[in-house]
Amino acid sequence: MYPYRREQASDDNRRLMAQVRRRRMRISRRAVLTAAVVLLIWRGEAVDAQMRAGRFRIDAQAVPSKKNTPVYSGYIYNDGGGGAANIRLLVETLDAEGKVIGQAQGAALGSMLGRDRLYFEVPLQATGASYRVRVLSWDSFATGQ
Repeated sequence: MYPYRREQASDDNRRLMAQVRRRRMRISRRAVLTAAVVLLIWRGEAVDAQMRAGRFRIDAQAVPSKKNTPVYSGYIYNDGGGGAANIRLLVETLDAEGKVIGQAQGAALGSMLGRDRLYFEVPLQATGASYRVRVLSWDSFATGQ
């Protein structure tokens, strides 16, 4: 009988250890999921805060190109601290009343560090009384500082 009890005790011990491992895995999975959700929310808030705080500043105007077609061209400035690359822009053409009469998308290709600028040109479909420019997206990168 004694050997049977030893086997039974070791089986119970194995089951108990397996339960402990499963509980630890559940806790670590929850911790990882919680951390991932917090990081995603924080990243989204950081991007919104950068746009609201004016990370990018644009100095541009509509000019005729060499082919005599309208082009919105100028510089986009990175007033933020990190690097930015491949910036996508939306240029809205407005009439005298402020209504949108045309849209054009373009990109400021390349990369710039903090406190830097990048040249861009966006071909327009039509000219207007004024223009509104929005940054649609960008890739950020670390500068190693």
